Amino acid sequence: MDDFDRYLQDLATSVGSWLQDPGPDGDVAVSTRIRVARNVMDFPFGTRLEGEVAHDLNKRLRDALEHEPVDDGFTFLELDHTPRVGRQLLLERHLISSEMAGGEGERGVAFGEGELMSVMVNEEDHVRIQAMRPGFDLDGAWKDAQAVERRLGSRVPFSFHDDFGYLTACPTN
Repeated sequence: MDDFDRYLQDLATSVGSWLQDPGPDGDVAVSTRIRVARNVMDFPFGTRLEGEVAHDLNKRLRDALEHEPVDDGFTFLELDHTPRVGRQLLLERHLISSEMAGGEGERGVAFGEGELMSVMVNEEDHVRIQAMRPGFDLDGAWKDAQAVERRLGSRVPFSFHDDFGYLTACPTN
């Protein structure tokens, strides 16, 4: 039994905690999502990442995430070993992006029991941190994403330029 089979029943029969509570201004906004993109220093961006280098980066980030879990009840799924229906379920739960669900190669997703946080590994960027909160809670979502980014950044060096800031594969990020 692979990792996904162990979590399929829970994912299919529960609701993420960001949908269980209306949250602040829940009559106006169902949920808030903040995303933070980062790339690891000395690794090529995703469009040039392949083979053994992609494998090494995926392993390095998985190891770092296991030492700095994103939330309680930490799970890391290797998406190249997750069946298509599983990736679709993760997409519908907003734990991964459509690009990640349809992508190929070494990639994974880390998330917690309440599904308030997820970290996509080897999507468009090496790391895509995503924080979800019920209602309109930008401050809470930002603080959650920032805390994960800082803890993960203490284990892996992110690509940073003094003039341009954090370097991403897409300038709009």
